[in-house]
Amino acid sequence: MNEPTIEQTINRAIQYGKSSLNLSKYNLTEIPRSILKIKDLECLDLSNNNITIIPDFILDLPKLKILDLNKNKLKSLPDLTLLTSLKSLDIGYNEIEKLPDLTGLANLRKLNISGNKLKSLPDLSGLTNLESLDISYNQIEKLPDLNRLTNLNELYINNNIIKFLTDLSELTNLRKLDISHNKIKTLPNSIGTLQTLEQLKANNNFLKTLPNSFQNLTRIYNLDLSNNKFKYIPSPIKYLFNLRYLYINNNNIKSIPHWICSLINLHILSLNNNQIQYLPQIIPNLIASEKLYKLDLSNNLIMNIPDQLLEIKYKRDELIIINNLINLDQKIIPKYIKYLKNKYFQNS
Repeated sequence: MNEPTIEQTINRAIQYGKSSLNLSKYNLTEIPRSILKIKDLECLDLSNNNITIIPDFILDLPKLKILDLNKNKLKSLPDLTLLTSLKSLDIGYNEIEKLPDLTGLANLRKLNISGNKLKSLPDLSGLTNLESLDISYNQIEKLPDLNRLTNLNELYINNNIIKFLTDLSELTNLRKLDISHNKIKTLPNSIGTLQTLEQLKANNNFLKTLPNSFQNLTRIYNLDLSNNKFKYIPSPIKYLFNLRYLYINNNNIKSIPHWICSLINLHILSLNNNQIQYLPQIIPNLIASEKLYKLDLSNNLIMNIPDQLLEIKYKRDELIIINNLINLDQKIIPKYIKYLKNKYFQNS
């Protein structure tokens, strides 16, 4: 069965009184003027096309609430401030180098400008109703002041070239923050005010430590600090009792602190590709947790296994310890875990 033409799709929307129009993946090079026939158009999906220009007549859609132009070939964005009803604007993955003033879009809840060629951002402080902001995968070096965007609960600034994280202390509704794949060396002490934060991705930066205020982020359940410069597991983490997922692999960590067992809600602890040489005697207590289902210690320099560890009946995939310096032939291995020797351990 043949796919409907553009005009057929538009005419059907008119016929059935629809307020939304999906023209995604139509191989469009321009936006058809015939969309103006849909007088009450609220949702317009033009993603995954080859559109290069947004024409002026788009402003004749005053009821438009959702505009999706993701994955096109736009090089610039016109003044859209007359679209005062707009709540969601997606212009991700185009070729835009500069944004116009967007402060007139006061009702905007979601703004996606990821995957473009932006080196800087305009003043966004007027977008006080924003709940989600995605500026990832650009070439941004410095963030503007975002503290007036107090309704933000998702902020994605990953995959840029940011060296310093600006003060975000007023974003007290923030739940998700992604600052990964930048050049950040330190986190500001003010990060401790983000007490609603539940997920933080800070991997692939140059972090060596965390500020003491980090211990205030007690709602965090997913924390990714992998691929940084940590020599030890930062002590503020021991107060994050709701942590379920802790990734701190690919660092320079040499030891595991005893307090790690206080994180009683851990599901996954990833410490692979570090320089850990010894496991503390308390480690079996962590392994025995009913909630923990993966501890990855692979690719370290571990030479010892606490005796108690060999007495624990492992769940499948609970412990991954391949590529270490352990010699299990020196241990007496209970029959019920003999199968682990080949599956999880590598003799030196």
